[in-house]
Parts: sequence; C-alpha cells; structure tokens
Amino acid sequence: MKILQVMVHAYAHGFAGGTQKVMIELGNQLAKRGHDITSIYNDTGPGELFFKAEGNARVVNLSSPTCGPFHQLKKVWREITRPLRKTKYSAYFPDPLHQEKAKMLAKPVVQFINQYDPDVILAYGAQDVNSFFAGKKWLKKDVPVIHMTHSDVDVYFSNLTKSDIKNIQNCHAVQALTPDFSDRLQKLINKEVVCIANIVNSPNQFADSTQKSSYPRKKIIMHSRLDKKKQQHMLLESFALIKDQFPDWDVVLFGGGHKDYIDRLHSIISSNHMDHRVSLNGPTSEVEKELCDADLFAFPSVHEEGWGLVLTEAMSVGLPCVGIKSTSAVNYLIQSENAGLVCENDAKQFSLCMSKLMSDTELRKKLGENGRKGMEKYSVDAVCSQWEDLFEKVCSKNQ
Repeated sequence: MKILQVMVHAYAHGFAGGTQKVMIELGNQLAKRGHDITSIYNDTGPGELFFKAEGNARVVNLSSPTCGPFHQLKKVWREITRPLRKTKYSAYFPDPLHQEKAKMLAKPVVQFINQYDPDVILAYGAQDVNSFFAGKKWLKKDVPVIHMTHSDVDVYFSNLTKSDIKNIQNCHAVQALTPDFSDRLQKLINKEVVCIANIVNSPNQFADSTQKSSYPRKKIIMHSRLDKKKQQHMLLESFALIKDQFPDWDVVLFGGGHKDYIDRLHSIISSNHMDHRVSLNGPTSEVEKELCDADLFAFPSVHEEGWGLVLTEAMSVGLPCVGIKSTSAVNYLIQSENAGLVCENDAKQFSLCMSKLMSDTELRKKLGENGRKGMEKYSVDAVCSQWEDLFEKVCSKNQ
C-alpha cells in the first residue's frame, strides 16, 4: 500500500521530539513490511531531522514559506484577539498565524499528494488536516485521511476551533493512543475513534542484566526535552531533598532545550551543591544503552502527554518508573502495568516515591519486570497490524 505521512506543522530540524520519532519509526517499520511510505515535513531553515529514515522509507522536506504578505498584520490581530482565546468562546477565534500557516502550506501539501498519489494519508495533527482540506480543491482524486491524536485529549480538544473540529469530523478515521483517550475524544467530536498505541520496540538488552562497570554508581535517568512542562527542575529539587540519604545515587539528564531553562537547571544544581551528582547532557542517539545503564527512570512531566514515548522506552528495558498522577497517559502506562509509582505534582511527594524505590532493590526489580512484560503488547507486529487493518478499512470504504 502507498502511504503518506503528513507532519508539516511540527518543529523539525534539530528537534528530537516524540511525535517526530513516532512518524519516522512507524514509517521505517511499515516500509520493512513492504509498504511504499513517504513522510513529509516543512522546515525552511538549515539542518536535518534528528531521527533518520531507514531502508525504503522516505522523508521529504517541502521547504515552503509559511508567512504571507499580511503576516505582520496577522501578528497584530493575534494579539488583539488573544484574550478572547482564553474565554469559553475561544473555539470561534482561531489563531490568525495558525490559519495563515495552514493556508500557506495547503498548495505545497496537495501538490505533493497529487505527485505521490497515495492510497491513504496519515495526518499528525489538526493543522495538518487543515492544510489538506484548505487545498482539497486542487486534489486530482479523493484520498482517505486518518487524523492522529498525539497529546492529552482534553487539552487537545480545548485548543480546537469549530473549523478544526469540522475538518477532523470529515476525516475518514480518527485515532487516539489509549482506550481512555479514544473514549473521551469519541464523545467530544461525536465520531468513532480507533485506539492504536505507539510502537514500543523490543530492546536488545535490559537494565537488570547490563554490566554497569562503566558507571558503578546508581543512576536516576530522565531522557526528554528540557522544558518547564517536562519538569526536570522538579526532579532536581526532589533529588536535592534526599541526596544526602543516598550518597551513591546520581541524576543524569538527556535532552535539548531553551537556554533560559537550561540555565535554571544549572542554577538549581549549583545552589544545592550537586555539581558532582547531576550531569546535564544533550539528546542521545543511544537511548537504550543509557537506559540500561540506569537504575530508575524519573518522569515528572505535566506536559499534555498523549503517550509518554520515553516512558515506554524505559519500561521496555525493565526500568522502574516514577511519574505524575495527573498526567493521564503517564498515569495509565505506569498504573496499568504496575511498573512504578505515581504521585501528586509536588517535589516532596516525588522525592518520597523516588526514595522508596532507591532504598528497595527487590521492589525496583519487580516493578521493572512488570513494565518490561507489559510493553510486549505494543510490539512492531501488533501495532503495524492494527494500522494495516485500519488502512484496509478506510480504503475499502473510499472505493
């Protein structure tokens, strides 16, 4: 089958985001199963994607401008209407810059669709869907579109305009990542929503079986974008509360982020005299190796996680996890598999969860093993088979 993945509105070059990784990974795996698959994104700046296509999977940068002749006026109008988007009437006042970008990318997207002639399209968000429908008048033939949902459903829906919702309802199918998200979105948009999770690759090694001679001390690891919603600052504040009780434990952070937030993290490290206990690193391409070299995965994120990709990577290698209860996807993954501990969004509570696991080797092993076994249901074959079934369903209906 000929499949086109569209993610033209997300951050691209130099950005190691979870959704980008999902797109590349799904493309690579579907290509291995014999599908003709191409993924398109848009970035006019220098650089390249952090994640790489493999084998016969292809990735194309449209490299199209996103600002029209009235861009500055639209920026002014956005500021004028900003207060209205914080009221219950927000759905009637779309962001002018979002509208502009969707329209600017409509023709390049549809031109690529006409050239590539796919059997089905996977759109990675509402804006990608908007660009498709804005350019539909240029389509040479009708192509079924599947809308994918990659963030917390309630937060995602609250940011949709009436036009966004209408376009999503006009898609041939809608997907969400967890059963709970699927049920909730179905009620919100009054349309069937299919639950298909992200792929969790089977690791080549596991945390409990790794020889840690290169790093004899015990490690708490977090691998994620350095961002205030991911809350690496709270992890450091929590560790500062218990570091003296656990002198043989350290914290290792991986991820890129804005300088202001990184400076904030350095300030916390310095003020708590943790310079020799905490290391701050950029994104790594050797995620599995780093996870297997650790003893505990901390994920205090309150970001609108639709899944928690880095969390499932940690669970797959057998690392016990600590997360925030109010982050729906994180809570679902940890609780449903009994793979760790969750708590309220509070540094003291988070430190108590960490200390409970740090002081109990057997509990860490037990919860880590639960997570490892639980992730097997999200294997490449299981997830790709679900997508293939959905492709067949929407294509047969579109004939």
